[in-house]
Amino acid sequence: MNLGMDANGNSMYTASGSSAIRIGAATIGSVDNQGHIILGTKVEGSTGIHDISTGTHDVVNSGIITILSNGDDGKFYSKGKYRYLCAK
Repeated sequence: MNLGMDANGNSMYTASGSSAIRIGAATIGSVDNQGHIILGTKVEGSTGIHDISTGTHDVVNSGIITILSNGDDGKFYSKGKYRYLCAK
């Protein structure tokens, strides 16, 4: 899955808040990324996997998440109480 890249692999802007996998309103569930998520060079404020629900979920990344953005010159940050990095 690619964020910030068109079908030909060219960089394109991705709006803040975008995510490759987004877990929605379900109260319980699980997700396992077994593939390859790429956040391109023009991705800002987006995530590979984002849980926006209020329920309980098991989130596993057994695949690969590649971040090509420079994160505002390397200033990646942890978003909230969860352990994941966002391209700022």
